[in-house]
Amino acid sequence: MFRRLMRRCLAVLICAGLPAAYAQVTTTVNYNLALSDGVLSNYHFDTGSPCNIHVVGSPTRFRTTTITVTAAGSYAFSDYIYLGGGNDGSLGIFTGAFDPANPATNCFAGVDDNATYTLPVGTYTLVLTALDGLTQIPG
Repeated sequence: MFRRLMRRCLAVLICAGLPAAYAQVTTTVNYNLALSDGVLSNYHFDTGSPCNIHVVGSPTRFRTTTITVTAAGSYAFSDYIYLGGGNDGSLGIFTGAFDPANPATNCFAGVDDNATYTLPVGTYTLVLTALDGLTQIPG
C-alpha cells in the first residue's frame, strides 16, 4: 500500500517494459525531502543518456535510493514533486555509487519529467532532487 503524501513529496514512477512472458510492473517510490537531506551545489539532471547535467544558479536538496533490475528491458521513469506550488524535480540514474562532487561519475542517464531507457540487469542508484532551491524545502 502506498501512502499519498499531499505535500512535500517527490515520487519516481518506474514502469518496466518486459518481455511478453512478464507482466508490466509499475513501482512508485515516495519520500519527503527534508532539511537533513544532502545538498547539491548548483546542478540538476536533464533528460538524456549519457547523463545530461545542467548547471543552475542555486543549491537544492537531494535524496538517493536504489532499485534492482531483475529483467533487462525498457523502463519508463517519471519524476513528480509537489512542494505547495509549481515546483519541478529531476532524477539521475547511476550504475554505481553517487558522488555529489563528481555527478558525471557512474551516471547512466538523467530524467526531467519523464524518459524511457533500456536497462540491463543490475542495481542502480536513483538521485532525486528538487529544482527550486533550498528555500522551497520544508523543515
